[in-house]
Amino acid sequence: MMTRLPSVPRHIFACLLLALLAPLALAAHAPRKLAAHKQQLAFVLILARHGVRAPSAPAAVLDRYSIHPWPAWPVAPDDLTPHGYKLLRQFGEWDRAWLARQNLLTPSGCAAPAIYIYTDSDERTIQSGHALAEGLSPACTVTIHSRPQGQRDPLFHFSPGSLDAATRAAMLASVRERMGGSPNTFTAAHQSELNLLQSVLDGCKPGAPCTTPPGQPSLRLDEIRSSVKIKSQGDVSLHGPVFTGASLAEDILLEYTQGVPRNNVAWGLLHPSQLREIVALHTAEFAAKHRNPVLARVEMSNLLSHILDTLQQAVQARAVPGAWGTPAQKLVVLDGHDTDIAAIAGLLRLHWTLDGRHDDTPPGTQLQFLVYRDARGAASIKMRIVMQTLRQMRQAAALTALHPPASATLNLAGCTMNVCSWHAFDAAARSAIDPRFILPFSQP
Repeated sequence: MMTRLPSVPRHIFACLLLALLAPLALAAHAPRKLAAHKQQLAFVLILARHGVRAPSAPAAVLDRYSIHPWPAWPVAPDDLTPHGYKLLRQFGEWDRAWLARQNLLTPSGCAAPAIYIYTDSDERTIQSGHALAEGLSPACTVTIHSRPQGQRDPLFHFSPGSLDAATRAAMLASVRERMGGSPNTFTAAHQSELNLLQSVLDGCKPGAPCTTPPGQPSLRLDEIRSSVKIKSQGDVSLHGPVFTGASLAEDILLEYTQGVPRNNVAWGLLHPSQLREIVALHTAEFAAKHRNPVLARVEMSNLLSHILDTLQQAVQARAVPGAWGTPAQKLVVLDGHDTDIAAIAGLLRLHWTLDGRHDDTPPGTQLQFLVYRDARGAASIKMRIVMQTLRQMRQAAALTALHPPASATLNLAGCTMNVCSWHAFDAAARSAIDPRFILPFSQP
């Protein structure tokens, strides 16, 4: 015997059918909606620091600060070392592989037509550009653009020539504020790192009993007089224990990343973990000076303006005056200095912690501007900071998917999920620029 099911009113049946079919309709629509918002990397601009170099000061000058002589280097002061060249070639190889995975460059073959490289006019930056180029396009030569070697380039070292009294006063006040009100306060805030560094300069293992011979070293950190001056032409002059200590700490970091034998890095007196402690002096100097937005507005408005021109050229796909490269090129590399990266980060209020150090910019560091497009053609900007770790540099370790460089996507103020629409980013970045300090640029 068949049981008769109760009849269902037509309007209820229709509702039930709609409820069953709605998820299927949404599922069919979802790929189209996701595709419309899918981001494809369209262009990259990299602001990079040069690679591992010899200390800027000759050994005779450095020896004044230490009881032991500083090690010899294979190149002249400030020049890129062969080890530093190798590291940047490896970094370029990593960049090529990463950009190939993003479908911006091909995995192999000649990539030169897609790449534009512009460097500062120092030996170390020009050679850094060549090293990156070799890694990025080993199958053919990428032209390296720069001013003649040794000729000052205002893109990387801007000096306004003269500054009004109000601007100089604002710069001086901002430096003092970042120093806690006075140079003495600034020194006291970093006394622990200074003591650690002075112990090493005295030839003592930190924490161990030690007696330094009278008169050695001939100049101690606590004997350096502090001063803060903003010169009429806009140059910032900062002196004191922290600033000298920052330079010496950077020189010890260069020894470590150069692969100097362990017993010669800081004369074998400093453990690698303590290296990060003294490098904090360098971070403190940069926070007071180069990352200071008031100073950076004078020093880096020119560079940031032309970076934005180049990004605009990529977004609009047509030539823009003041931009590097051509609209058809996919990668622009600017090879400069840690001061440039720090100042641009200061203007854009960018911060990071990588490899155990805050806001540090070791040799080879890359500040990356990434232009994405969705299926509708709308452009957006992301920013990343990428660097080889200190150990990777010391060991000249190959960069692979299992052992990549340290990196972080940066938080852009006023944007969501670390992504900005192009128009929002351009407006925010240009608001940080002072048009008085922008110079015309024509490609060499």
